Amino acid sequence: KDVQVVNVYLLYNKAYCEKLCSKLGIPNVYPGENKENQNVYMETLVKNLAQNSSQLPVYVALTVDERYTKAVSENLYLIGLAYEYSKEKIDNVALLKKNLEHSYALDYLDISFAPDHSASTVALANTNYLVPFLTLYEHYVLSGEKEKATFWKEKAKLVAHNSGMEESLKDYFKE
Repeated sequence: KDVQVVNVYLLYNKAYCEKLCSKLGIPNVYPGENKENQNVYMETLVKNLAQNSSQLPVYVALTVDERYTKAVSENLYLIGLAYEYSKEKIDNVALLKKNLEHSYALDYLDISFAPDHSASTVALANTNYLVPFLTLYEHYVLSGEKEKATFWKEKAKLVAHNSGMEESLKDYFKE
């Protein structure tokens, strides 16, 4: 009851948009069939969602296209597999460390627990971990914690290897 999942692709559906705006107490700015106004509509709607009158916390999945979040990007903080929206600056690296190092169960990245017919799909979905892994890697390099930096570098390389993105990461690490 305290969560409202928003499907950005359904925001172009008038009935969905009306119901969502009503539920969250935000202005409905649906553009109708006018294609020219759709970019302005999405920017305004995203701003309204972020500043919802219900004061629900807002999180944006890493998978959401940045054209939907551009209007609020300076208020989005990476905390794991999502960005947290905050008007106030937050220490997202501390939250990222807490989430990845203490809350998330990442052992399935290293160990296959059972035969999985969707392994290639899972490997592709796991690429969402690359952004937080690389963020922690960079943090630990800067703070001089070589062992922890190496840990997150190896995790990132494992995810890249499993998804066939090794070459991209070699460029990143200049290997």
